[in-house]
Amino acid sequence: SIALIAAMKVGFVGLGAMGAPMAANLLHAGHELSVFDVNAEAMKNLVAKGARAATSPADCAKGVQVVVTMVPDDVVLREVTCNEADGLLVELKGVHLSCSTVHPDTSRELAKLHAAQGSQYVGAPIFARADGVGRRLASFVVGGDDDAIAAAMPVLLALSSERVHNFGRDPGAGNVVKLCGNLMIGSAIESCAEALSLAEKSGLDRKAVMTMLSSSIFDCLIYRGYGDRVAARAHTPSDPLVGPGFALELGLKDIGLALDVAKQTRTPMPMAAALHQRFVAASARGYGQMDWSAIALSVSQDAGIDVSANASHSTAIASRGLNANAKRKRKGQNAQAASSDIVNAATRSAASSSFNNNADISALNTNINPTTSPNFTAKSTNPTDPTNPTNSAAVALSPAAAKAAEKRRERARLKRQRARDLKREAKIAAGTYRPRNTAGGGPR
Repeated sequence: SIALIAAMKVGFVGLGAMGAPMAANLLHAGHELSVFDVNAEAMKNLVAKGARAATSPADCAKGVQVVVTMVPDDVVLREVTCNEADGLLVELKGVHLSCSTVHPDTSRELAKLHAAQGSQYVGAPIFARADGVGRRLASFVVGGDDDAIAAAMPVLLALSSERVHNFGRDPGAGNVVKLCGNLMIGSAIESCAEALSLAEKSGLDRKAVMTMLSSSIFDCLIYRGYGDRVAARAHTPSDPLVGPGFALELGLKDIGLALDVAKQTRTPMPMAAALHQRFVAASARGYGQMDWSAIALSVSQDAGIDVSANASHSTAIASRGLNANAKRKRKGQNAQAASSDIVNAATRSAASSSFNNNADISALNTNINPTTSPNFTAKSTNPTDPTNPTNSAAVALSPAAAKAAEKRRERARLKRQRARDLKREAKIAAGTYRPRNTAGGGPR
């Protein structure tokens, strides 16, 4: 079916464990591909297969019909999209297909910004492990305008064997489904770990118990795959049972996002809250760079079971992860390590020329949206300014000036949002995050 899809000009940003095989599938389908990643080494294999190495996200988006992003979190997605110097929106005129697991509000806000810039955004998170992506075993859950989804469909079908599920026009809908799915997977891992700890402490062979369960009443992909890993205490990336894996730290992030959405929608989720604490404890024990099934080690430890032989693998894994993070920080390639720079930039922005006056700050705080407030007229509190509503000579800004002011406010608001995302990610990683109700606003 791939051969029947017309070739398109496609960009791809984010060539990690998931992104690299996705990009390779696009090349295999005959699409003309430009790729970008902060790690130049990640681009070499794809360039050897015929891709063009872009110099920035903006360069990657230039002249393409669809640009795909596969990045780890909200902070990185905002940076590669909204950076004023070289973000996607500098050049993008087509569709942004965002496959990352991010907060639904992030997708909704980015969709509005894309619309204001003359491009389109589709939230399309992916369900798959990295070892299945290359075989096109991914499932996509999408949300966005119908015409944008239709424009991106040839790319989606090149990445998946027709497992594309459309959840409507809300660009954050797919993100909600993705968080629901990851919550259920995490809960399955926890239930397997608790059940097998009970079996083991009762003198039974944990592997034999899991084999019986996953070949009978729990005969499905999740319980077979994760059940085998939990039973064998195989949680190290590159292990034959694990493959590239999915980092426990990313699982912690996703459960935190699910709790935030639950708080916003007033949805009680006591099991999710307990699961979040399990991830925090496992991260604190040094398992953050292992596969997220490593929460099972914490379950065993809580039951008084000696897992030192298995847990010792985490020391080397965590060490490699920390060293890699330090290296990326030195190169300026780690968005999390650069959090203070982004926070400072957002603070400077609030006091710099991106605000013409105090009314701009007030408008930002009330979350004025340029796509829903076409008749907004910027006003000043400066008594000498003719646009001051207290001045009898007050006049409206020209449409062009008002539009430019709105764009400045929107860019500044997104910087503030990125700063909030960074703070939230840092709290989640430290285990100090407590979601709060933010109905009517963005994620905190």
